[in-house]
Amino acid sequence: MSDKFSGKKVRALINDRGLKVEHVARRIGVTPSYLSIIFGGKRPSIKVIEGLCNVLGCGAGEFFLDND
Repeated sequence: MSDKFSGKKVRALINDRGLKVEHVARRIGVTPSYLSIIFGGKRPSIKVIEGLCNVLGCGAGEFFLDND
């Protein structure tokens, strides 16, 4: 796994699951505007990553770019 966090991958996973950003934000205890900042590339805290994993039903590795 690379250490390069990808907010675009988070956004894609949310969209792929048909979820609304507002719903995801509420479930993990952040604001939709904070999620937008994450989509732009800000690396979130471990707590937020764990929340995203729980809501999206995936592992944290899904949020990071491949080493290729």
